[in-house]
Amino acid sequence: MNSGNRRLSARPFNTPGMSMIEMQLLVIVCATILAGVGARAIGQPVVAGEMAVGILLGPAVLGSIAPSLQQHIFSVDALGGLQAIAEVGLMVFMFLVGTELTEPASVSGRKGDTRLILWTSTVSVMIPLLVGAACSWLMSREMDIPAGQEVRFALFLGTAMAVTAFPVLARMLADHAMLATPVGRVAIGVAAVIDLYAWILFAVCTTPVQTLASAVTVAKLLVAPLACAAAIWVARPRIAAWFARSERSRQPGEIPWLMLIVIATIFAAAVLSRSAGLHPILGAFAVGCCFPAGTAASEKIKRDLGSIAGRVLMPCYFVLGGLSMTRDAFAGAGFDLFCLLLAVAVLSKVFGTAAGARMGGATWRTGLILGMLMNTRGLVELILLKEGLSAGVITPRLYTLMLLVALVTTGMTGAFNTFFISRRLFSQPLTCGEVNG
Repeated sequence: MNSGNRRLSARPFNTPGMSMIEMQLLVIVCATILAGVGARAIGQPVVAGEMAVGILLGPAVLGSIAPSLQQHIFSVDALGGLQAIAEVGLMVFMFLVGTELTEPASVSGRKGDTRLILWTSTVSVMIPLLVGAACSWLMSREMDIPAGQEVRFALFLGTAMAVTAFPVLARMLADHAMLATPVGRVAIGVAAVIDLYAWILFAVCTTPVQTLASAVTVAKLLVAPLACAAAIWVARPRIAAWFARSERSRQPGEIPWLMLIVIATIFAAAVLSRSAGLHPILGAFAVGCCFPAGTAASEKIKRDLGSIAGRVLMPCYFVLGGLSMTRDAFAGAGFDLFCLLLAVAVLSKVFGTAAGARMGGATWRTGLILGMLMNTRGLVELILLKEGLSAGVITPRLYTLMLLVALVTTGMTGAFNTFFISRRLFSQPLTCGEVNG
């Protein structure tokens, strides 16, 4: 009996899976630190280096240099724990994305910029969406579209071309002290609205075709953006007022309890979202839209969750994304396809944004600046691609090429901010007064 108890208690510490997850986390965290330092050294945001970690530790790089080592650390049979950690990180990250969204007027600081933001964001999504969908039909043979997925893939590729990584862009502008400039304020507002469009399109892309034909599912997809808007305009102010009223009477020890309540709410919303036939990250996103800002408690919760998700949990998601890549992506016409996807992504996004900004009252110069900023795809694209691969919308080969496109476009925006933008360029007004200037 005693020996059986000893064996039972020792088992969790002796199984290969338990020891392997610790090794995986050690490798991921160390690689993330080094990649972040390297990205900073070349003028890129830390998140660009973190995204590159997944590629470096995957079969495309480490698997080519040391295949036995890569297979030993990240064998398919030992990824269950890493997958669970990545899913938790994704839910927390989507909550944090939702907390950053707000009304266009309050983001820019000027009500007159609302028209510019709405025009720019709408056209910045529509043109890449249409161009990407058209490309999917023109290049169907080269893209290896899975059978029966042609329509959903057309929408998926258009969405991939249209997205902007709002969290990455916000971090870039903050790093360059551009958030307080006129262009920076409008860029954040445009990216926030694009982010909302992107997650609506994401919900459509990840819904199975047979389910999408259901009137009930269509109704749910139509209700989703209204729910997010209601969360931002109705629920968030009321929750913020409650936080403000309870601020004086709250004891410091109560904040951890509030954080646990927030985390429980995030996962409850994810469960409800999945039960409703939508992707669970949309539930976490909706909870973030309700969460207030500006109080000591709410800012501390956001800061602490952001530190955990950004530095430990999400890198696991990046690595899983890199592990899904394939080494033969550039075989045959792969390189030509990559260049074509990259050209379509950059040109449709930059000039689509510029056209929208011009319709909103800005000059072409300002529109092109905004277009370069909106060209960053980062984490949003990675999430879209990985979930699209899991849903069978794209193949591993196309996933690899599009993931590299996301990394290159994010790097292009980082280089644009670092080397080609002066603060004087960001200090001019953007609306009607500049049209004739």
